[in-house]
Amino acid sequence: MRLATLVAFTFLFSVCMAQKEKKEALGKVNTSIFYNDKNYREWFLPEYNQYALQEVVVDEMRSMVEKMQFVIVMGTWCEDSHYEFPRLIKLMDALGVVRKNLQIFAVNKTKDAPEEVIATYQVSKVPLLLVKKPEDSQWKVVATEKPQISWEVDLLNVLKSK
Repeated sequence: MRLATLVAFTFLFSVCMAQKEKKEALGKVNTSIFYNDKNYREWFLPEYNQYALQEVVVDEMRSMVEKMQFVIVMGTWCEDSHYEFPRLIKLMDALGVVRKNLQIFAVNKTKDAPEEVIATYQVSKVPLLLVKKPEDSQWKVVATEKPQISWEVDLLNVLKSK
């Protein structure tokens, strides 16, 4: 009986510790944590590496994004973010978006973050991609949760819009 209790306790303790190790990013984040932190790398890298960009669309956009500002809002707890966020970063990399023109914010499950992200960008779903052209004063939503067609095509459509 004692052995069974000890085994059960050890199992429950190890499950709780494993869950405790899963941490959520919150606030402004740098892409390096997704490459270097084991909690994020395990879902980030496989999707980043296997996503096949639509190169023709990327080539068409490359010169258009040079002075654009981008914001990505995501949740490290969110399955959609696990799937879509690496694709967004791969797209930003392929477009040559410099990191000073890209801000990434991680929110918690209630969509809160320290930097007033929710109020500023009106976040209701994640991931969220926003773009601002130099001549615009307002941010334009490219897509929330999942793209309508693909991140590349949806972004191109927003860039071509007036």
